[in-house]
Amino acid sequence: MARLEQLDELISRVGGTVLRAAAAVKPHEASVTFGVELTAKPGKAIAILADGEAKASVQVTLVWQLGEQAPEGPAGTDA
Repeated sequence: MARLEQLDELISRVGGTVLRAAAAVKPHEASVTFGVELTAKPGKAIAILADGEAKASVQVTLVWQLGEQAPEGPAGTDA
């Protein structure tokens, strides 16, 4: 499980994985939607990928408009 502070890293990793997979087929557009479950424990907030049956989760959708070359990171980032 990742801490809430690592949520940006989790989203960047998922986005990077999608872009690497898209580079092989060179689509005009790529997108991914996934859930992140947020759990609170005493003194800690935890973020994990939701399994689709989570009762409380955040839906994250990343969309890229791809040109000649796929960008190096998720849209709007330098990563």
